[in-house]
Amino acid sequence: MTNTSWDLFSRTLKIINGSHREPGGRRFWIATSLLTAIFATGSVVAAPDMGAIQAKAQTCIACHASGIKLGNPPISVPTLEDQHAEFIVAALEAFKNGKRSSSTMSPIAASLSNDDIHALGDYFNGAGLTPQRPPDNVKMPKVVLEVCESCHGRTGMGVVPEVPVIGGQHSDYLSNALHAFRSEKRKSAVMGSLAASLSDEDITAAANFFSQQAYLSNEKFVAGPISEENRTDTVASTTRQPAPAAVQQKVARQLVVAMSMVDIKGGIFEMGSNMVDEDAPGYPKHAVTVQAFRLAAYPVTFAEYDVFAIATGRAKPDDEGWGRDKYPVINVDWNDTMAFIMWLNKETGRRFRLPSEAEWEYAAHAGTSTNYWWGDQTDFSMFNSHKNVGRDRWLYTSPVGSFPASPWGLYDMTGNVFQRVADCRHASYVGAPTDGSAWITSPCLLRIMRGGSWHTLGAAARARARTAVSDVMTSDTIGFRLAEKR
Repeated sequence: MTNTSWDLFSRTLKIINGSHREPGGRRFWIATSLLTAIFATGSVVAAPDMGAIQAKAQTCIACHASGIKLGNPPISVPTLEDQHAEFIVAALEAFKNGKRSSSTMSPIAASLSNDDIHALGDYFNGAGLTPQRPPDNVKMPKVVLEVCESCHGRTGMGVVPEVPVIGGQHSDYLSNALHAFRSEKRKSAVMGSLAASLSDEDITAAANFFSQQAYLSNEKFVAGPISEENRTDTVASTTRQPAPAAVQQKVARQLVVAMSMVDIKGGIFEMGSNMVDEDAPGYPKHAVTVQAFRLAAYPVTFAEYDVFAIATGRAKPDDEGWGRDKYPVINVDWNDTMAFIMWLNKETGRRFRLPSEAEWEYAAHAGTSTNYWWGDQTDFSMFNSHKNVGRDRWLYTSPVGSFPASPWGLYDMTGNVFQRVADCRHASYVGAPTDGSAWITSPCLLRIMRGGSWHTLGAAARARARTAVSDVMTSDTIGFRLAEKR
């Protein structure tokens, strides 16, 4: 039985019996879709040896569910309850291939086959796919809002499956992990750079906060006692009556005339990376032929989105008090994004869309093969990031076009806000289209976003770096950019 078939089969069983939770009550149709995907291949799917899997899982449970402490000084063994399967698999593979080292875990992982590792990931998998925010009255440390939230969410649930669930984890384990990243005893390009910016007080505050979080079976958040100040996230905008059809058409056409679209010539480029580690971009590296297309010079702004919201009677998205007008629109989900695009197309006769992931990366490189269009080295003066140095005088989002354009005339392809693209998330590029088109499969549980944001450091902003979110996810770090066929 292939890993792919086993992944689909075991995950389907969990969805059907309720041990794997999906957002929005979609358990049945996701399960049937997965079963269809299995049998549509025409392959014979062998039944997994559940007894052997459970036996191996008991070895894990003996330490990971007992609350014991190991090491010198003794540190709590991390709990696996409600952990993302993808993270469990990545961790076991790292221990197995020597990228992570532990006198306890390394020999255990070395004894596991690849099928064992994927089976254990599915066995313990229990986390939902939609990050939840705590209620507005929950207070949290500043470090969580400024450093941790963009990847781990405000509840420690993780915004993508590769990011571990740290909500409800032992505080001493979390503290020890952050200290290990800061001292580089534990290697990670992303976590190492973030942890290096944390004080001992920050580490303690973050560890204590996340250790007190938990989730009910219906994915609702339960908060522990928190004492630090929190900002509120309220949307003051209200809905209104839609404008007459003639008015909507007029303002949409005016909006399109004012937009700056850049002609991108077609070409062949090497997409992705051959690196295979926890911080690597997509792999394997592969040649992609991109057809000529147009890409917006800037991410969609509040000024542009507000025209649509007012014309159609929708509520305006929250700008967090940071500014509207030329600031990139934030706090919009996938449906909000597509509604804007479909409205523009209906009223103007154009064919706007989101770029494919390949188109986005091709344009971000701007004819180069380096990490950024200006070179391999991270230059924080060239984009809006968490570092706030050089031109970056904004703590949060910045007006579009505040930083230099790439040689292809594109602004904010690095930092400011993540940009959604059309592709569904896949664990690797194996089987990906090579013609530059979007890779869309059903069900599409997560979609790719690119470019990093004001909340990230260099690694997440590289031209090849990728992450993904669910369609219902809204964030003050996520926006989008328009594309169009030439």
